[in-house]
Amino acid sequence: MTEVPLINNNIPEFYSKIVKENPSFRNFVEIGVWNGDSITHLCQELKKLNRKFHAHAVDLWTSLVVPKEHEEAQKLSLTRFIEKIKVNELGTNITLHQVDSTMAAELFKDGYFDLIFIDANHTYKKMKEDALAWRPKLKEGGVIAGHDYTEPSCGVKQAVDEVFGDRVLLYETIWYLNG
Repeated sequence: MTEVPLINNNIPEFYSKIVKENPSFRNFVEIGVWNGDSITHLCQELKKLNRKFHAHAVDLWTSLVVPKEHEEAQKLSLTRFIEKIKVNELGTNITLHQVDSTMAAELFKDGYFDLIFIDANHTYKKMKEDALAWRPKLKEGGVIAGHDYTEPSCGVKQAVDEVFGDRVLLYETIWYLNG
């Protein structure tokens, strides 16, 4: 079995920061979940604090184009995520949505989420579509964020800057802003 290395994965650290800074934080969505490391970490943080919460995990789990040496890991990513949900007893706290990210946004009313984290398709076009589709779903005072803002080989920075302008803050490779 081939593991896909996580390069500079600071998402769990960012989630810990957000949890500490937002005591009323309850509903969140992660768009682009892979094998669930980050979202599971966030759920564990909230569980330790005895907070009531519900997480939504949005990913296709099948259409990501990966190098040949990572194909097996991709096929197993959803299975690994489900195992993590079981091991950490999070079954009642996480809902999986195996659907295109912009279609998934239509499932939720505007102003529903305390945190929206976008880490799905990193092309300019898809990132911009995701940002526009998910932005209205953020509660006032919530946080919308995403990964790989500083990665020059993708379209994240351009899309984020166009949609959110100069309100964007950085936490290492993560972009975020308060809604």
